[in-house]
Amino acid sequence: MAARTVNLSISYDGKAHEQHEIEISELATSLKGLGELVQVSNKLINGIDSPIEIKVTGFEPGSFEYLVEIAQVAAQYKDVLPYIGLAGGTVAAGSLLEILKKLRGRKIDLVEELEGSETVVLHVDGEEVECSKEVDQLLASKAVRAAVQDLIYNPTRKEGTETFKIKDKNGKVLLQESKNGASNYKAPGALYAERKNSEDVEAQVKFLTAHADKSNQWRIEYLGQAHNVKIKDDLFLELIHSQESPTLFGQKYKVKLEKVVKEARGRDPITSYVIQKVYHKSLK
Repeated sequence: MAARTVNLSISYDGKAHEQHEIEISELATSLKGLGELVQVSNKLINGIDSPIEIKVTGFEPGSFEYLVEIAQVAAQYKDVLPYIGLAGGTVAAGSLLEILKKLRGRKIDLVEELEGSETVVLHVDGEEVECSKEVDQLLASKAVRAAVQDLIYNPTRKEGTETFKIKDKNGKVLLQESKNGASNYKAPGALYAERKNSEDVEAQVKFLTAHADKSNQWRIEYLGQAHNVKIKDDLFLELIHSQESPTLFGQKYKVKLEKVVKEARGRDPITSYVIQKVYHKSLK
């Protein structure tokens, strides 16, 4: 089977481009963003061995506009461009670029997978936004989000660049954004909102490291492992500074221990510990 080929034009318009000119750094950022967006998206959806080619084929007069040809060499793979939003075809519940426009840079609170469905529901500030599982993969990728930022947001920050546009070979506009609208495509520092869960337990701990001058960065042994811990028992801290200071090391103490787990999609859970109360008598 022949390769699937798509021809696109990428253009930036404004006073800075009236003479068909663009700063080389701006062009380099755009080309890098487009290349990485297509390549990374293709690997996520079709696997690391799936080939795809991207070539610059020319330039057009007027605003600064460059032409590209994207060829998916092996036709047995999924056509990745509609999932991104770089082709005229449609995908279930919208492309990556369409979903990013709806999200407007907001963090995703929850991703709900629907049983027996190829779509997922993104919960954002009380709203529900549906997208395909493939688009959800792209949304979760920091590399993809950074590439979108390089293609759309970063070049439009330049003075004199007012609009960004993607067109297909027939001149149909696939995406057009003003300088302000391009902010929707800026990669957020965190893609997903953080969920925090905590529980209090009565625990036996052994103090390994103590600090007379601060309540954090203490270390304890708990359940056979060493952990950093913060002390919130003010009376215990006062005793540490006084002559009545208990002998800490080598003895077990019963404490009220708060275990805090912070979770966000795309990273491992982060666990921390806080001692809310120290029962001063050591355990024999």
